Amino acid sequence: MDINLWAFLSICVIFGVGFAMLVLYLNHKKEMKKLEIEALKYK
Repeated sequence: MDINLWAFLSICVIFGVGFAMLVLYLNHKKEMKKLEIEALKYK
C-alpha cells in the first residue's frame, strides 16, 4: 500500500486543524461558563 506523502500530509493537516478547532471550542465554552457563574454571583 503506497500512500503518497502529500495525501498523508493533507490528512494530518485536516486532523490538526479539526483538533485545534475542537480545543478552542471547548476552551471558549469553559470561559463562558466561568463568566456565567461570575454573573450569577453578582446578582
